[in-house]
Amino acid sequence: MTFHAFGKDHGMETPYIESSYDADMHGETLSSADATLKAEHSALQDPLVLAARAFEYDGRVLLAVLTEPIYLSSDRAALKALLIKNAEAATGKKVLLSFDLEVYRRIARDMPEEAKALLMKKAAPQNLRQ
Repeated sequence: MTFHAFGKDHGMETPYIESSYDADMHGETLSSADATLKAEHSALQDPLVLAARAFEYDGRVLLAVLTEPIYLSSDRAALKALLIKNAEAATGKKVLLSFDLEVYRRIARDMPEEAKALLMKKAAPQNLRQ
């Protein structure tokens, strides 16, 4: 996996993470890796999204994002709906979205199935409140 850092001109550098991932190297099916990368890529197209990580589990994709500060709950809800819509269109799968830093930090390419299940469970209530 390689990471590329990009910056925005806000007086300081803001890290952007874009991953290049080889599914065969990690024993995943190509479609699973494709769905993950497509979800991440679709989220990173929005200028408010600074970084994105995703994984697929049980036919669904969990997409965790880090964003610029969003001050209004209505703006956050609108962004959430847009990111889910775009990711579902890109992947063809049900997408759960999380703004939770803990969820974002725990997503790794070689996660065991138990860890994926726990993160899905943690993100599910957040996706009921849209």
